[in-house]
Amino acid sequence: MLRNIAADIKYCLDRAAKARDQANQTADPVQKAECLRAELGWLRLARSYEFADSLDHHHKRVIDSSSGDRLEDLSAAAESLCSTAKYLSLEVTSGLPIIAIIDDDPDILEALDLMLSSHGYRSESFASAEDFLDTAATSEATCLVVDIQLGGMSGVELGHQLSASGFTFPIIFMTGSRDELHRRQAMDCGCVAFLLKPFPADRLIEAVTSAIGPKRD
Repeated sequence: MLRNIAADIKYCLDRAAKARDQANQTADPVQKAECLRAELGWLRLARSYEFADSLDHHHKRVIDSSSGDRLEDLSAAAESLCSTAKYLSLEVTSGLPIIAIIDDDPDILEALDLMLSSHGYRSESFASAEDFLDTAATSEATCLVVDIQLGGMSGVELGHQLSASGFTFPIIFMTGSRDELHRRQAMDCGCVAFLLKPFPADRLIEAVTSAIGPKRD
């Protein structure tokens, strides 16, 4: 009997939400980081199941062939389907709005990619402002999500550089700093939204919708 993938997805998302709640409730930075890593792990597993659910009946049996019910076993079975599912979904995703994410933290890049893809967007990830500038002329991004405190060129400097070069990307700035100066700099740069990390997915999607309008089905 095939595993109930929808139930597995819900279970993973519930565990991710619980980990996020625990992160928000603790003041211990080490414990907060552990909770956020756990949240990312559950979101990654949920995404794997979503990929698996997009496949046909034959491929779904790969999950049922996994031995045991441990998280590691289920994760390995689901992850084995990811490359196939991504390939099969290229035609579907090719027309989705593209959001460029610029952040020097690889965990943040992955988490935001998961957030956006689960809400029907494609993302392009860049580890620095300089990396994005190298491709800005050919980028098909409809919106940028930019960390203010980047190594090298800052997010705000990137915004000014793009504007000076004639680019008109709507920009959503984000930061983990509570320094009011960063907010003022972001607003002076003409951002469409300013998000304080960590923020829930609905805040990000609300900001993206404000920047580019509702996504068409």
